[in-house]
Amino acid sequence: MSASQGLHGQQVARGGGGQHDAGTVPGQYTCLTGWREEYLHIVIDPLLGKIQLFSNLSSQFVANIRWVNDGIHILRDRSAVEKAIKNLPDEWKEIDILVNNAGLGRGLEKLHEGNPDAWDEMIDTNIKGLLYISRAVIPGMVERKRGHIINIGSIAGHQVYPNGNVYCATKHAVNALTQGMMIDLVDTPIRVSTVDPGLVETEFSDVRFYGDKERAKKTYQGYKPLEGDDIA
Repeated sequence: MSASQGLHGQQVARGGGGQHDAGTVPGQYTCLTGWREEYLHIVIDPLLGKIQLFSNLSSQFVANIRWVNDGIHILRDRSAVEKAIKNLPDEWKEIDILVNNAGLGRGLEKLHEGNPDAWDEMIDTNIKGLLYISRAVIPGMVERKRGHIINIGSIAGHQVYPNGNVYCATKHAVNALTQGMMIDLVDTPIRVSTVDPGLVETEFSDVRFYGDKERAKKTYQGYKPLEGDDIA
């Protein structure tokens, strides 16, 4: 059986996404949560007719294209996450695969020179966002006795790099939470996996440096990094 055949008819929830993170197969229902609007427009065209998104926010898309929310901010709001999952139509409620993909870096300074607001944004997105959507989705998987959780981590969750202190700490947390989920779900059929990429050239550094594209480009100078498609 091919990977595409194995995913046919399954419902996938993706928490967070960027420029190269979308992908699907015919017959797969995909619910995107926490995606920034600019990247939704990039991925909708190639996926048109292959996936369905759920939302009531955009009437410009055809009837089978819906969008679950208005951006990554929803993942930092526990009540909004709970409401979004609770309000899914009946045909969308039985989520088979949860991809916890939300994550960002903000700034690159020594800890004692860092911005506490940036720390809060990374902690709220990278850790709390994963917790909130996992808490909302996993009980249904346990009840149905099927499901797969895929947490997108990083090598930063295994090795700290200079000035990456808080970001690396959040990815270490993702690694710890993945192991914790494995332990907590060991007596169920639910599978838990993690994907821990190295340096990938996406919009990550643009976000980290608040839109300073020149500084972002320097991150990848001197060698060829991975691309988003390599991970997807």
